[in-house]
Amino acid sequence: MSEQDTRIVYCFANRALPNDSEQGSLIPIIEETPDGLVRADPEVYVNNGKIHVTRGYQDKFASLPENTIFKVEATVSRAWDDTRKGLSKFVTFDRVSAPAAALVICMVIETDYPDPTIQDGMRCSSAHLPVDLFFIRCTNLDGNSVLVGPLSVILGSEKNDNGYYIFDYRAPDRPFGGEWSKVNEASHATMLFELDLISDGSIISTQGQDFLVNLEQLPFLSAVLVDLSSNENVIKWAAKLLRQSGSGLGSKISVIKEIVEKIPNDIDLPDYIYESRRSRLKNIEDSLSKIEGFSQILADYMKSDDGQHAIKQHVEVNRDRLLEMYSHEALGKEIGKAKDEAEKYVADSTKRIAQLKVTEEELNETIEVLKSSEAGLQIDSLQTKINTLRDERNIILEVDELKMQKKIIEQDIRAIDNDKEKAETLLLEIQANIGNTEESHKLKLIELKMG
Repeated sequence: MSEQDTRIVYCFANRALPNDSEQGSLIPIIEETPDGLVRADPEVYVNNGKIHVTRGYQDKFASLPENTIFKVEATVSRAWDDTRKGLSKFVTFDRVSAPAAALVICMVIETDYPDPTIQDGMRCSSAHLPVDLFFIRCTNLDGNSVLVGPLSVILGSEKNDNGYYIFDYRAPDRPFGGEWSKVNEASHATMLFELDLISDGSIISTQGQDFLVNLEQLPFLSAVLVDLSSNENVIKWAAKLLRQSGSGLGSKISVIKEIVEKIPNDIDLPDYIYESRRSRLKNIEDSLSKIEGFSQILADYMKSDDGQHAIKQHVEVNRDRLLEMYSHEALGKEIGKAKDEAEKYVADSTKRIAQLKVTEEELNETIEVLKSSEAGLQIDSLQTKINTLRDERNIILEVDELKMQKKIIEQDIRAIDNDKEKAETLLLEIQANIGNTEESHKLKLIELKMG
């Protein structure tokens, strides 16, 4: 049998024969050549573009998840006849077939750059769900096109109504060898390659999908590690280092910002990964309250002797700053409250003036109509009725007087906004109201800090 009669082909499972589940068909996607992996040529796999499985289809191929890639040895069928349109030229069987090894062919998904700080985890969508390791093609934070991976799917995704899988992913948690051993230098890490440095032919499009092949040719020398640790992972990492250092701070997550500088160096991590995690710890306060069990950890620590000492020390060191902050906040609230009340008074007065103007216009219209009417009513009698109506509707001031009152009110508002002497007086009153004991001040400030 010639070299052309036997081929090493990577395939997807297609379907079993209707009348014999031991036989079925495969769809060739990638073919192995002396120069590496290339796209399978459809013209080679005539007449139906498939490889026929003669034995073991149900157990070997149909039993594994959809999108599993199989490596098979395919040979030209003895029954091959190019005149028979439905007959596959190449055949294979279970004993010369197996799922492809990891990092030989990997699916490539186009999505956003990974963000491990997201509370619900990193997520993407694709028309095809990766079975094993996959890569993400995206734009990084510097605006460069990059390839990030390998990555692992967190199982549990199903197709939505639009035919897409929405699934979570993470960095792989298995050890790697060879060029990929760099991933082992940091937990929850993977690699980043600049897309411009990846050789032509390493990303192949076939069957509506993109695949990364010839992975041994990737630019490993220029690749960098990407830390995909979640906030919880980073906190656990910091707590572990603190416990190992004997500092006794390993479980005190509630003061994580205060103890970041005390975290010892991790000689097992690359420097830029170590510094990245320290930087994230300084900005992690907002997410701490969302971590499962954190509230109880915080409550226990606050009740402990160490917790009380830490709070007392913090208040004493920052006493002047905290008092100033509290005073400014209280003053701002009082000024805002006074301004709101004044604005409400102006709005109510303006509304009242508008109502009075409407009433006056209605009365004037009535006078004009009566003057021109044939009834010829006496003006004095009409004026008496008008005065009676004004009394009934409580119209005491004339329009000009009301307009003047409006201007006075508006001047009062401007005076409120610009009256800094009143604001300073108000500040003195607030500070006078804080005339409690020093211990009471501390308790108040602790409550504010915890808020």
